[in-house]
Amino acid sequence: MKTRFSYRPRKSAWLGGIRLSALVMASLFWVHPSMAATTVNIETEATQYDEDRFRVDVTVTDIDDFYGIAFDLAYDPEYLEVADQYPMQRGLQPWIEQGALLNNGGTEVTLVQAALEDDTPGTLVVGISRSGDVAGVSTTAKELVFSVYFYTKKIGQTAISFQQQGVKDSNADTILVSIWGDNFLVDIEEFAWAKGDINHDNLVDLEDAVIAMTTLGGIRLPDVYAVSADVDNDARAGLAEAAYALGAAAGLQP
Repeated sequence: MKTRFSYRPRKSAWLGGIRLSALVMASLFWVHPSMAATTVNIETEATQYDEDRFRVDVTVTDIDDFYGIAFDLAYDPEYLEVADQYPMQRGLQPWIEQGALLNNGGTEVTLVQAALEDDTPGTLVVGISRSGDVAGVSTTAKELVFSVYFYTKKIGQTAISFQQQGVKDSNADTILVSIWGDNFLVDIEEFAWAKGDINHDNLVDLEDAVIAMTTLGGIRLPDVYAVSADVDNDARAGLAEAAYALGAAAGLQP
């Protein structure tokens, strides 16, 4: 898949000079609701478990000449944390996976931008577009634009919503959207993860041991994973968790 990813703590150029900031997006992208048929939605399972990772999909339905989309994704950092796709790199690189619509099934280049607003949890600014002097794509079906991953941090109900949103066609004109399906509510419920189950697949095995060992080399795990899988009560994954998982894989743990 020909994709150019750019993750930076401050916003950078998108769609030929449009900067991913709330101020610029408000002036260039935001439009009043219209009677157009195009809809953009946030989709995920309404119930999630605490101390776990989950995926949020952004989908579009019934759109013509779709070239790019940008918006702020607002969330409560008390309940949710944006997943880091490359923990070995400095700073947060939001975990984004694009669908097959804008990149034409992975055959064409797209540009993706994602960063926390002002490098502060609570607002994830996202932009994705096609690249170069090419036509937009069209669909009447519901299609996945991209997915973003979060970690749950606290039991309770929380919301994920669009802010400062906009969609552009290949002429850089605004595509009117009839419905922005925002303010998606997520219920986070308690779940007793097994000690040593670092990747939360309900198994304590060799894969967990490998993950625990990699943390000794400097790879950072989200705190929620480290705490839930903790074996020796030091609130982190490490040698004790690796040894425990190896013992479980060998059938030596209860």
